[in-house]
Amino acid sequence: SDLLTRQLDAARARGDARAVSSLTLRIVDLAGFGGLAGVTPRPDAREGIIDLLRGSLDVAPDDRALLTRLLGMLGLGDDPLDRADVMERLLAVETAEAAPALGEALAALRQELGDEDGVTRALALAHGRAPDHAPTRDRLSAWYAAREAWPELTELLGGVAGRETDPQAAVARYREIASLYSTRLGDPGRAADALRAARKLSPEDGALLSELVQVLDASGDRGAAEEELSRALDGTEGVRRAELLRLRAWLSLRHADDVQAIADLEEALALGDPAASAELSAALFERLRRTVEQGDADGERAVILRLVALVGPSDPAQVEEAPYGFLDQVVWA
Repeated sequence: SDLLTRQLDAARARGDARAVSSLTLRIVDLAGFGGLAGVTPRPDAREGIIDLLRGSLDVAPDDRALLTRLLGMLGLGDDPLDRADVMERLLAVETAEAAPALGEALAALRQELGDEDGVTRALALAHGRAPDHAPTRDRLSAWYAAREAWPELTELLGGVAGRETDPQAAVARYREIASLYSTRLGDPGRAADALRAARKLSPEDGALLSELVQVLDASGDRGAAEEELSRALDGTEGVRRAELLRLRAWLSLRHADDVQAIADLEEALALGDPAASAELSAALFERLRRTVEQGDADGERAVILRLVALVGPSDPAQVEEAPYGFLDQVVWA
């Protein structure tokens, strides 16, 4: 034992962390605190062994074996704050298998001590050591949400999304991130980034594109929204093209571009999308209002005639030669 102690002192002096760990554990074992069969620990040696471990940790502060032994030496009668600090140091280097349980125990102890920041650190450390452990991840997520720690929650979910092996699960995470950026953090630009990441995984998801266009428009970047739509429309035909045209028409109407909206909706209607009819009628009525304001009589009549053709009676004789009268009955009544 004296020889081991001298060797330990020499290892500490030269900063040899590996030798310090090995020699310290050997001394602890021989003192009966390592669980060796046939070796009974002396109660009066406990404090000395704790001091020995603390001294060795000054040289090897991240040594998992030393931290594990020290934590095992500390009992319920010891300072709970000291135990919590040792647990936190151990958690930072713990294995993925053991980290969740240790993190939960540390979080509970920190909560007993009234240390909410300590709870956050415990859960975050446990997640960092075992990122694929769903209960730990969910506990941390709920903890952040309850405290409205939105930046931390979006960062957590971003890491989760990046590790997802199921594309649809990842898309759901990115959507959640986008929602947080839009509704909680007021950052539509970052929301758009999240939705773009989702679209890479699910490029045919029309709802995703719609969400992205709306977010980009909300951020004041209409040009980017139109670029997304143009790329999606390129080479697209049939029903899918009609849906995209209707979405672009919505964007155009948002910016008082009823001429472009009407052109897109006319094409969508020609492609057989029944939903385009009502939307085209609304766009035409908006165009009609604008032509009246501008005093554009020719434009006004052209819009009215198109409206009559679109929503008028099946018998043209009912309209006679006064489409305005028809609109008076149908629209302004």
